[in-house]
Amino acid sequence: ERNEEAFEAAQWATQSAEASALSQMAGRFAAGSGALAALVREQQDLVNQRQGLDRSLVAQMSGAEAPNASREDDLRRQLVILNQRLAGVNAKLAKEFPDYANLSNPGPIALAVVQALLRPDEALVFLLSGEKASEAFAVTRETAIWRSIASTESQLSQRVVNFRRGLDIDEFERSLASGHPDLFDLAGAHDLYETLFGPLEAWIKDKKNLIVVPTGPLTSLPFQLLIVDPSAPVSGIEKIGDYRKAHWLITRHAVSILPSVASLRALRVSGSRSQGTKPLVGFGDPIFGKETVATTDGMSAKSSARNLETGNYTNFWKGAGVDRARLADALPRLPDTADELQAVANAVGAGPGDIFLRDKASETVV
Repeated sequence: ERNEEAFEAAQWATQSAEASALSQMAGRFAAGSGALAALVREQQDLVNQRQGLDRSLVAQMSGAEAPNASREDDLRRQLVILNQRLAGVNAKLAKEFPDYANLSNPGPIALAVVQALLRPDEALVFLLSGEKASEAFAVTRETAIWRSIASTESQLSQRVVNFRRGLDIDEFERSLASGHPDLFDLAGAHDLYETLFGPLEAWIKDKKNLIVVPTGPLTSLPFQLLIVDPSAPVSGIEKIGDYRKAHWLITRHAVSILPSVASLRALRVSGSRSQGTKPLVGFGDPIFGKETVATTDGMSAKSSARNLETGNYTNFWKGAGVDRARLADALPRLPDTADELQAVANAVGAGPGDIFLRDKASETVV
């Protein structure tokens, strides 16, 4: 029962960040006047209040804060009142503005619903990073596990930065030129796996498909490159082929990343109804904002596109939404995606008119 309560509270605690697209859409409704705008603003205010209360409750229940029974009881009382108010607003939206209500639906999805949506060979891992501690949930059809992680959001952020540094090709080339090649740290990748998945491993290791819902700095972690079992370090550049022997997460699981737990329902319910009429429609190598690569040479573009710093998307938040102008300016070109899309199109028999690149890869065309 506590697992179920914590699972839903954790979803509420991250709801505003995960639902950035919803927030932007809701903002358009709320920007005007009238009954719908007022209800939307009230709904957003209540969701934001719920987010703060649920973060506090999760911290209390997990032991991240000093145990305080009276404070936990007070938080629960506040949540009951807030839930009643939010339910009233949602009911009014559903009755008076059903189209908007169907689109928004800000609530989390219950643990039992997630289990019913999962297939026998799947496990969902929900990772909630926090200021004082982090939480990890593993859900399969058979069971649900909740464990605390002894790493704060700021600690995880630094570890992700260190992890990604080992994937920076330009950094590697510079270190190689200096005579001291900076190789990818297999031990560090295994240690990070143990931190995030070690407490859950007994329940997920036999599941072929791993669905990960990350939050905060973990949104920029390529989970596929974590190391599940200790692997011998690569001793030098002449032994670089030994990386093939490492126990990468991707060799044990097929990995999918979701922006929120609730998106599983959207994919499974809505996706099952859709009927594709073409083998592929692909969009790639878009123009984001100002062009960061001025060359038309393919190899030069690919090399230049790697010269920007990588970071997690939370660096680009502005209030409750994304600063899209700043994000666009920071994004490099993606010339490799054009090659990849063409290769997939050839493999599945898609026509050239179904691949949209550069200025044709736009929201308008989508």
